[in-house]
Amino acid sequence: MSAKEYLANIRRYNNQVSMLKQRKLSIVETLTNIAPNYDSMPRSATRNVHKMEELICAKIDLDNEIAELTLAVELIMKTISSLPKADHCELLAERYANNQSWRSIAKILNLSESRVFHLHREALDELARQIKRDRKTVVNSS
Repeated sequence: MSAKEYLANIRRYNNQVSMLKQRKLSIVETLTNIAPNYDSMPRSATRNVHKMEELICAKIDLDNEIAELTLAVELIMKTISSLPKADHCELLAERYANNQSWRSIAKILNLSESRVFHLHREALDELARQIKRDRKTVVNSS
C-alpha cells in the first residue's frame, strides 16, 4: 500500500463513520417511537419487543463499527504526527483529514502552491518510510 493509499483511508473511514452515524440516528429515532412510554399518551399501540431487541443490537453493532473506524483514523493521524517535520504533518493533516485544497494549504502554511506540491511529495516519501519502519517494528516484536 502506498502512502497516498494509506492516507486515502482517512477520507474513506470518515465517510463510513458519517454514514454509520446517520444509520444509528435512524435506529435511535425508531427506538424512541417503539419504546414504552409511561406518561398519559402512549407512543405505540403495540410493543414489539423482538423488533426493539434487534434495533438495540444493531445500534450496539454500529457503535462498535464507528469506534473501530475512529480508532483507525486516529492511528493514521498518529503516524502522520510522528513525522519529523512539522510542516509535513500539517500539510498531510490539512489535505487528507481536513480535505483542504492545495490553495488553502498554501495559505495556511504561507507558501506558494508549487512549494506545497514539493513538500507534499517529501511528506509522502517520509510517510512511506515511517510506515515501513512501523511494519518492521510490528514484525520484529511478534
